[in-house]
Amino acid sequence: MFKTQFTHFTYLVRIITGLVLFCSANRVQSIYATPWTPPATTNRFVVSEVIGRPGYASSTNSFDFSLSKKLPAGQYPLWLEVHGLHYENMMSIKVGDGESQLFVSLNNTNCVFEGLGAKLGGMGGPLDTLTFHVPTVTVQPGRQKITLKFNQSDGNSIGFRVLDMNALDPKGKPVMGPSTKRLPEAAFSVSTNRTDILNGSNLWFNAQLRESWSGPRINAKCWDCHTDTGSDLRYFSYSKRSISERSQFHGLTQSQGNKIAAYIHSLPEERSGYPWDPPYQPGPGVDAKSASLFAAGSGLKWVLPKDSDSWGYLFPNGTNEAVSLSYTNTLNIRELPISMPLPDWNSWLPRIHPKDSYGASFQPVYDRLQLIRQEPSAASGLYRFNEWHMALVDWYLGPLQTEAALAGYRDNSTRANQAWWSLGRWRAVKSWDVMKAKNWEASGQEFFSWPVNARSWPTHTAFLAAPHMLNLPQTGHFLRNGSQQVWEIGTHQWYWLQMVLNDSNHRRQGTFPIDWSYLVAFTHGQEKYGIGSAAQLTAALMKAGEATTHAPTDQWDGFNGMAGPALEFLWTREEPQMWDGYSPAFRDSVIRAHLAEFDRMARLVTRDHFITVTGEILGGETENNPGPPRGRPWVSSHSAMLVFLKEKGVASDIVETMRNLGEYLWPESDWARF
Repeated sequence: MFKTQFTHFTYLVRIITGLVLFCSANRVQSIYATPWTPPATTNRFVVSEVIGRPGYASSTNSFDFSLSKKLPAGQYPLWLEVHGLHYENMMSIKVGDGESQLFVSLNNTNCVFEGLGAKLGGMGGPLDTLTFHVPTVTVQPGRQKITLKFNQSDGNSIGFRVLDMNALDPKGKPVMGPSTKRLPEAAFSVSTNRTDILNGSNLWFNAQLRESWSGPRINAKCWDCHTDTGSDLRYFSYSKRSISERSQFHGLTQSQGNKIAAYIHSLPEERSGYPWDPPYQPGPGVDAKSASLFAAGSGLKWVLPKDSDSWGYLFPNGTNEAVSLSYTNTLNIRELPISMPLPDWNSWLPRIHPKDSYGASFQPVYDRLQLIRQEPSAASGLYRFNEWHMALVDWYLGPLQTEAALAGYRDNSTRANQAWWSLGRWRAVKSWDVMKAKNWEASGQEFFSWPVNARSWPTHTAFLAAPHMLNLPQTGHFLRNGSQQVWEIGTHQWYWLQMVLNDSNHRRQGTFPIDWSYLVAFTHGQEKYGIGSAAQLTAALMKAGEATTHAPTDQWDGFNGMAGPALEFLWTREEPQMWDGYSPAFRDSVIRAHLAEFDRMARLVTRDHFITVTGEILGGETENNPGPPRGRPWVSSHSAMLVFLKEKGVASDIVETMRNLGEYLWPESDWARF
């Protein structure tokens, strides 16, 4: 798959840009059309960073359980929001400081997770931040000492952050309101001595590092895995402690780590985000903010509690009319909040640098990257971005194919897979570095020669960072707990991130910048884990439809029901629970709207075009036996969906539209029998 996608890229030098779509109001129950908004924060909570060597404990946060309502005296379960718990028994906690109090090591057995965390494996799953309570760890009203300990490292982690604490009342509800998450200003208090800063700069660019505290030496320097200057650590508000301890993890002394922290915090970059807030997390009002804040995203507060909360933003005009949508309009995906958090910045950073995986053969790729930085404008930078990507293609098809290199890539070891995934993330980090350093995050109009959204990346590096696109094994311990779930949800997160960065701006070019069939499939695939996806899937299908409207009859760039808004994803027999919890009327209104626009586009581009671009063969028209959805030939899949929807009781007009569309596309089949 990876080879195929890179081969495709050789034909994709014309980069595309995009649009966004629009959908008007509909006859939807008001419960699904009321926008969700984050609750107001009523408390302040100073984030506790438990970061250092295994065994490090922090008790600086004295938890003040102030009752906001009358409750009987007693013990109340402690509720936590923690960033960075990527494996079990990484964290332990102790309430009080008496001799009888003991640390409780936290794992998936003794913690009760909330929201997505309960469905996605808890610790070790794909989520970077988890909310949960520990029934056996309780607190009582008043101020009490709580000690947090980092138990053990997986060879990469140096700790975690407690973002919030609360106590649960007898009904399981937090006693105190939600808190504002912040790091104390003292966390950024570093030396301002110019000599210390200069020494820190020299260490950043030149220090000899180790793989871990006592691990082997590595070739990569600090700047290789981060932005060149280290501005990412400043932008996402990494504290002095986190920077210093990470430096020590890589073999430097505490004094050296402190100097690197002094250098980082001397940079002019404004602190705009936090390590726990996913970059580019969509949410209302993003476009109204300065482009310099685009990467900071909307924060965890705009990760919706459930998928159905997105309907109010998809259909913002009310609930009195039938759902309608048009692929020629625009849905602002940057401002559409969703229930899935995107990868945090730590998840962008490569774990193994290409210098330590592939050696000198990778040098031409570095050289092409540096040429982008020399370009005076976004218009000329576009050409250099293409050159950089092509250098990667040439390296993959050339030096990497040597027997020695392939021996390391094909051994399927945890390290080899981690190195391959790190390559994809390294590309994403360096793309972000260039976009930020050159102030190109609002330069979409300069990158491309047609009207586009200003906030459009000229690259698809986020899409290519997904485990699926890298053709990584679906299981293995390079994927946290090693599950297929982490592989699939991680792919969905990176694919959605790509849509935020460049949704193709109505000008799809083959599978660039997004292979829409993949994005739609992985969005829909959340259903198997009990995660509602109907709203996200509706948005993905709308965006896929948009990508076909610039030149809809073009065989390569135009309307292609297979590579874009495939009807089979509206409701398949594999995961029929997608519409559970919705009224039949609401379900049918959404399906009807998609089907109507799909039907319009299929007739606009003509039957011959549709048959050609989907690879359908005329011989398939005589196949009258319903086959499984997503099967070939398409006439069989279409007839199967017609029968399936009919059996599920969808509105008769939807069944009739499906039948009429089938008769138009495959007139030789006997549609009267369905």
